[in-house]
Amino acid sequence: MNQLRCHISRDQAYRAKRQALKKLEGSPEQQFTKLWDYAEELRRTNPGSTIILGVNDVNRFEKFYVCLSALKKGFLGGCRPIICVDGCHLKGPHKGILLTAVGVDPNNNLYPIAYSVVQKESRDTWEWFLTVLKQDLCIQRDNEYTFMSDKQKGLIQAFQSVFPNSTHRFCVRHLHNNFKNAGYRGLAYKNALWKAARASTVGEFKLRMEEMKQLNQDAFDWFNDKPPTEWSKSHFNEFPKCDILLNNCCESFNGNIMDARDKPILTMLEWIREYLMRRLQENREKASKKWKDTLCPKIKKLLQKNVDKIGDCIPIKANDRHYQISCYDGNQYSVDLEMRTCTCRIWQLSGIPCKHACSAIFNQNLQPEDMVHPYYNVDTYKQVYEHAILPISGQTLWNETGLVPPLPPNFGRGSGRPAGARNREPDEPNVKTTKKSCKKPIKLKRQKVKHHCKICGEEGHNAKGCALWKDMQEPGLDQEVMDSLFSDHPTQEQRDEYTAAASGVSDQPHILPPIVEDNEPTEIEFTPEILTEAGPSQTQASVQGPTMFEQLQMAHTSMPVQPQMTLQPRLNIRAPPPMTGIGVMPCFSSRPLIPVSKTIIKEHGKKFVDLSKWPSQSAKDHQQK
Repeated sequence: MNQLRCHISRDQAYRAKRQALKKLEGSPEQQFTKLWDYAEELRRTNPGSTIILGVNDVNRFEKFYVCLSALKKGFLGGCRPIICVDGCHLKGPHKGILLTAVGVDPNNNLYPIAYSVVQKESRDTWEWFLTVLKQDLCIQRDNEYTFMSDKQKGLIQAFQSVFPNSTHRFCVRHLHNNFKNAGYRGLAYKNALWKAARASTVGEFKLRMEEMKQLNQDAFDWFNDKPPTEWSKSHFNEFPKCDILLNNCCESFNGNIMDARDKPILTMLEWIREYLMRRLQENREKASKKWKDTLCPKIKKLLQKNVDKIGDCIPIKANDRHYQISCYDGNQYSVDLEMRTCTCRIWQLSGIPCKHACSAIFNQNLQPEDMVHPYYNVDTYKQVYEHAILPISGQTLWNETGLVPPLPPNFGRGSGRPAGARNREPDEPNVKTTKKSCKKPIKLKRQKVKHHCKICGEEGHNAKGCALWKDMQEPGLDQEVMDSLFSDHPTQEQRDEYTAAASGVSDQPHILPPIVEDNEPTEIEFTPEILTEAGPSQTQASVQGPTMFEQLQMAHTSMPVQPQMTLQPRLNIRAPPPMTGIGVMPCFSSRPLIPVSKTIIKEHGKKFVDLSKWPSQSAKDHQQK
């Protein structure tokens, strides 16, 4: 806008964008009138695709179903018999719900199968969607298929009607949300639930549920109407060779098409078709040019993790087929290499050898890659993506069907700006997904900080709980003395007083203990201690006046004193360097030169000596020395 030398407001920019899109794509109401022609164009360019447009009695739009032939053939050509279904809200001008059916490819990535636009999520819409899907995939024996969902509105009743013999799994993340909404919040309940969900055997599942029962009886009773066949690996069917516990396939697909969900219906359908066309081509090219191994990359990493854990297993060979595996945790398992089974059931559930099976395979001089199920081979992956979604022509080249154009659904625009992504739970990581990469949330580790007491310097308590501080609160201690005890460095006034006291100039030494009015003299026990080394100037200054020891002796014999406790200095104070040349100057370290309680300083030669570190003698013997 600076180049054009003009200024427009934000609202003007939005209106201009809306007018430009209207000229390019048409209005949302006009796009509904072209749905019949669009469906015919998809059938013409992609033979074998199932495209269904449904209207009501007054010719108003109700539903639109798409299952392209390339996706259908790819799923039947190599994907495992497990289908994840989910529904997400559309943010366009006429709203609606997008129902999706997503499979799992040989690399454990999502594989879209079919999608449909409906006006609301109910039992009727789900039953219609599942019925058409069953016909497209030619499902004759529904007991061979497993479905996973979040138990949306009317979905359970629709499964019972369309797939009565199939197994149904419930997403554990949504199960945990319901568990929290019931009042069982906290990390302990979450861990107990996930341990029970990840248990691969019935015995381990019972053990985990017993732990939950000990945690809370009501939490244990909450699972009475939740069959473990829906959410625990211990009761999963082994036929699909898939042990997933989350409905992440549908959630990921809904996140990938987030940019299309706020567009008009025809633009949204074309955006999804082009996204699927690019996805199939990219995966097909990636597998043919980059993947040279037998297994798909993700499966190879999972297998390598199991191989790294075989150090915990001790294999005992029974014959060329059977092995007994003993683990260091005390558990024992049986492995059958011919049937590809292990009593831990992980091999049967996933189709990937567990650590017990890998231990037996290496003992038999075999390779674990050869024992993985063919579902995970690169050749199978290429078979899944060998079919391509073919392009279509522009709207001006579409064949006109001549059918009555459907009317747009009745929907009034709500107030406020439409919401974008769903609101995440407080304990759910807020992962920002971009087109290039998916950034993982940063998990901060707990760091243990050692706290020290500012009174005594020891660990494990603070000043409020310090025993030394409590003893100091007793009467008899001068506040000035206490402050000087716990000061890191003396003031200049304190330096002058100490110098004057050592040279005999001061009439009242600073080191005198506090005076108490008590006529009964108190016997003093001397506890001397080494202070610092004095220089030559200190020896000369000591001749000019009475020594510090003499001053203390006169003070204690002339007036009664109150006995006081021995105060220990702080351990975390760094003492300044010794000072020389200023007379009899004591060391201003973390252990101050103040004779409180049982402490007394004695001059011994050129040193001030700490008599507390000498052999225990009487005060009289010390004076004679």
